Amino acid sequence: MDQLGQFYTEMRRWKDAEDAYAKATTLSIKTDDRVYLLFLKGALAERQKHYEPAEQLFRQALELDSNNAATPQLSWFTCWQTKAFACPSPQAHPQGRRTWNR
Repeated sequence: MDQLGQFYTEMRRWKDAEDAYAKATTLSIKTDDRVYLLFLKGALAERQKHYEPAEQLFRQALELDSNNAATPQLSWFTCWQTKAFACPSPQAHPQGRRTWNR
């Protein structure tokens, strides 16, 4: 379902992407899956220029698992959105360095 949501996002079929992510959310059991879906939902909101909902979704993902591989990007985005200029880069987090440098 998450891949279908990503496909719809690329096609700019926002409602279909939201529906696919909602369906995937009901099916997700593992924490990593839920964090990833929150990240995808936040990215979808961001692409539509809905920055406040995107930030809320990213913060939920951070609260759920701060050690997830997507966490550095999420924390950087939420920091950037709140205009905090002393934000660490995603590369500052050890997991982020591995993810960012791929």
